[in-house]
Amino acid sequence: MSRASFNIKLVIKLLGFMLFLESGALLLSGLVAWWYKGDDTLWFMISAGITAASGLIFYFIGRQAKRTNIGKQEAYAFVTLVWLLFSFFGLLPYYLGGYINTITNAFFETMSGFTTTGSSVMLNVEIMPHGILFWRSLTQWMGGMGIILLSLAVMPLLNMGNVGLFAAEVPGPKVDKLQPRISGTARILWAIYLILTAAEIVLLKVAGMGFFDAICHALTSMATGGFSTKNNSVAAFDSPAIEYIIIAFMFMAGTSFSLIYWAFTLNFKKLKHNDEFSWYVYVVVIVTVFLAFGLWHVESLPINDAFRTALFQTVSFLTTTGFTTTTGYMHWEPLLWSVFLVIMLLGGMSGSTAGGIKISRIIILVRQSKCELKRQVHPNAVIPVRYNGKNLPDTIVASVFGFLVLYILLVFLGTAILLSEGLYLDDALGAVISSISNVGPGFGAFTQNYFIMPDLSTWTLSFLMLAGRLELFTVILLLTPWFWRK
Repeated sequence: MSRASFNIKLVIKLLGFMLFLESGALLLSGLVAWWYKGDDTLWFMISAGITAASGLIFYFIGRQAKRTNIGKQEAYAFVTLVWLLFSFFGLLPYYLGGYINTITNAFFETMSGFTTTGSSVMLNVEIMPHGILFWRSLTQWMGGMGIILLSLAVMPLLNMGNVGLFAAEVPGPKVDKLQPRISGTARILWAIYLILTAAEIVLLKVAGMGFFDAICHALTSMATGGFSTKNNSVAAFDSPAIEYIIIAFMFMAGTSFSLIYWAFTLNFKKLKHNDEFSWYVYVVVIVTVFLAFGLWHVESLPINDAFRTALFQTVSFLTTTGFTTTTGYMHWEPLLWSVFLVIMLLGGMSGSTAGGIKISRIIILVRQSKCELKRQVHPNAVIPVRYNGKNLPDTIVASVFGFLVLYILLVFLGTAILLSEGLYLDDALGAVISSISNVGPGFGAFTQNYFIMPDLSTWTLSFLMLAGRLELFTVILLLTPWFWRK
């Protein structure tokens, strides 16, 4: 497709629709601010007005676009631009109200929210008004299941081409359709998301958490985002019951929502014969046992506390949520905390709200390597890679290898940029992996916040968060000249 055939008016028109959606979210946050009599009410109303007016302008510019099938170029450009525009307009209440003092940091905070990364530049979230805290949580909740998926659920954008939009945003090497129409699949996934979020709010409230805190933590744990209303994250509540509830919902959020749907419909065979779910459970069990033993034997924690601490941190880092019940994990034995670096690279399951490489890709890589070893012994044998009892097409195996190469390249380049600005290697590498895997907490100087990060590094991490959330290809392809050629 040539540049001349790129339907720019259609993209602009659809961006206008999406900005109307964001203005509604800003207005809702403004109502929360008004309810709690916060000084942020005015800034949310202004931000909602600016966003709605911009959406109207976008719609006016693209109003003559024909309602036609959206191509791959338009789909990828639209998805990437939606996330960028949402982050740009989403920073307005932070910056206009003076809650974050620079555009760079405000954009970082907003991008971190929508991509469910959970990295923050706020030094003291507990002094922030309720509206701002709710907006931080809401950005993560919207981004968790996906902004485009939300739009497909509540207002199908096009008669045709929704598969391209779905595939460009939903994490994982393949797209699972629960209904013949993508809009039907989107509605099912969002319904499950809503039900689980509401259930967690109720359970957290019953466990003793305040209603507002319960809402915010349910929004961010189901999104595997990690923004908290407390400086010390979940540790501030000092409640085993609250921790176990959040563990359960983080675990579910790191599971494929398609599998949760099949569980809701009592089709448990889908879980039993799902390779990725089995590996997911194995990783949680093995890492938890390893950490619990280490915390008990080396760090001298009581066995109950060691198990709970190990389980919480394992599920949180594996699902790339980023909640913590201890701020001192960097003071553990290096062998213990270095495990976090490994599991945050793995991430959760495909089709979940988690970030990372995804366990499905790891399985494919391992099995492809096993097949290659067998071919060394039997060079003429046809040995396919099997996944969930089926032979995988070579195209999917190739895409997984391509993803891994691109992932490593971006980690290398991102780390090099941060090193050039004077950061130490462990700080830089931890921040880059945390950002591209959408985890949040880093290592070294960035275990809690990124306020001291230099500007160029902050923009670099913002880009990596976006690329990681959209599975690399969606963003990177737009930067390549051959993608735009016919």
